[in-house]
Amino acid sequence: DLPSAPPNVTQTLLSYELRGEFPPLHEHVAPMESRDSPWHFGEATVRGARSHRAKGIPDMYSLHSWCGMATFVLYLLQWFLGCGFFLFPGASFSLRGWYKPQHIFFGITLFILSITSCLLGITEMLLFNISDSYSHFVPEGILANTLGVLLVAFGLVVGYVLTREEWKRPPLAEELALSMDFKTLTEGESPGGGSQ
Repeated sequence: DLPSAPPNVTQTLLSYELRGEFPPLHEHVAPMESRDSPWHFGEATVRGARSHRAKGIPDMYSLHSWCGMATFVLYLLQWFLGCGFFLFPGASFSLRGWYKPQHIFFGITLFILSITSCLLGITEMLLFNISDSYSHFVPEGILANTLGVLLVAFGLVVGYVLTREEWKRPPLAEELALSMDFKTLTEGESPGGGSQ
């Protein structure tokens, strides 16, 4: 029930990680303004629930439903916490530095969960609609399997792109300050390079 989840999460991941010529504020705002606000996820969730009720199907009974809801809730948390930590000026550098690895981890988790939810949704629809004829290579089954393989390939390509160091954007000045502070705390060095 989240048909647009992988492209939207991907757009968010790539808009921040890849090398670009954006002003510093835009690098923080771009993931939030890029058509993938949590309201789109909420709309898809409500649309799925209405579809289930119209067909007499109970809500939250399948793994697809649970993964989709986990994706939606985690996306809401990620969106609001990211807004609070990175967009609003009240958060300290140390707080931002602490939250950034969690934000990255949960962004990747969201991407994987959104693809998983889509794959589970495709499987669920196959079971509902063509379970009797699926083993006879009907066109709907072939199309669904092709879409599933393309989703997996899409996830692998995005994962590859995100891990390429030469395509990553250079760190912002505030991120360099964070890494210097972290190095100072962990290795006992001063920001100027000498030991304490």
